[in-house]
Amino acid sequence: MIRVRHATPDDVGAVCAIMAAALPAVRPGDYLPDPPEFVEAHIATPEGFTLLAEDEEWPVGFLLVAFPGPGSDNLGRDIGLPVDRLAQVAQMESVAVAPGWWGRGLQRRLLRAAEPLARRRGSEVALCTVAPTNVHSLGNFAALGYRVMARKPMYGGFDRLILAKRLDTG
Repeated sequence: MIRVRHATPDDVGAVCAIMAAALPAVRPGDYLPDPPEFVEAHIATPEGFTLLAEDEEWPVGFLLVAFPGPGSDNLGRDIGLPVDRLAQVAQMESVAVAPGWWGRGLQRRLLRAAEPLARRRGSEVALCTVAPTNVHSLGNFAALGYRVMARKPMYGGFDRLILAKRLDTG
């Protein structure tokens, strides 16, 4: 049985291990792992949260969510969101599932768990980036109502789609 909970600083190693396990299983550039320092800082900040999916024995997936406010890293700027709405953005920063758990709906489950938490924090739109060649993630986001809003090079020149979903309508 899988349970989803908020990650703690003790979970940094587990999150990074899931990233490392997922990386060789996808096309180069489809997933860009974050360094442990980023994960540690993200878990510690009140400007976001991290969810961890775990079975009875160990963590098998995670999702990092950020509330970027009006900052320059807010993806809302890339899709033309009005400046006065930037504070209502939740960014699905990074999500990964251990390869042995692919195909069991964990990415969708993590997103479904995060969206109401983001709504409670005042977010009306969820944004994310996905590599155009990452068909599994694209399918999962599309199935949950995310729509492609833009395409641009990001993260050192890697092609990315920016997807959006209104959270205020469910």
